[in-house]
Amino acid sequence: MTGCICSDDPTGSDFPIRHVKVYPVKARAAFGLGISLLLTTQPAHARDDAAYVAIEGGLAIVRTIEWKVSGKPNVNQTDLHTGQFDAGVVAGYDFGHIRAEGELSYQRSRMHNYVVRFPTKLNINPTIPAGFYPDATGFIHRASAMANVIVETGGNKRPGIYAGVGAGLTRGRLANFRIAGNDPFLNGSSTRPAVQFISGVRMPLGRHVELGVKYRYQVGTGYKFTSRQGLETFKGDIRTHSMMGTIGWNF
Repeated sequence: MTGCICSDDPTGSDFPIRHVKVYPVKARAAFGLGISLLLTTQPAHARDDAAYVAIEGGLAIVRTIEWKVSGKPNVNQTDLHTGQFDAGVVAGYDFGHIRAEGELSYQRSRMHNYVVRFPTKLNINPTIPAGFYPDATGFIHRASAMANVIVETGGNKRPGIYAGVGAGLTRGRLANFRIAGNDPFLNGSSTRPAVQFISGVRMPLGRHVELGVKYRYQVGTGYKFTSRQGLETFKGDIRTHSMMGTIGWNF
């Protein structure tokens, strides 16, 4: 087995490795710059009391996933690369200060490393020893269908600043999770309820068109998967931060 970096822990726990992720400062700065540019642009003609559609795209940051394996908490951990993509479509109705909308989105994230805190039977043979595996590979695909309620200030020929909440369903799919070139130990999908918080700024460019920037924090809990060979069950939550640009059309 290659790719295992193990060390003794003076506290006596089996393997307390934890990978700490630092969110990119540049991404936050770009988000703030986008808001500033939108707020200083001369307003045009967006309309209240109208239906609208929008497309959105940007970057997603997936929080570290702590896996409960066969009922034992925090046995394994998955860290994912930052800056993975997020795209979606939105359709709704603008009532003025309140908007109601439906949202479909898709995210894809690539594994950065895998941590085994306690020996785990990922494949039939052998059991994977505790360790840090930087050569682990695999993808997480996540599709969601959400209903959002949004409160907005401004808008109607002026820049609009908004915030809201949403709820719905997300389907998470793990693709080809493997360690050190071994056979994949996780392939499968799980559908779970999810909630989210969204906020952003939108700026009218004309009677029908508007641009914006949007932040979304989405949480799906209780995803459950079964390993292909070892017959272990993996259960965990998936939390994502997304920063996106949007373009909308008002009818």
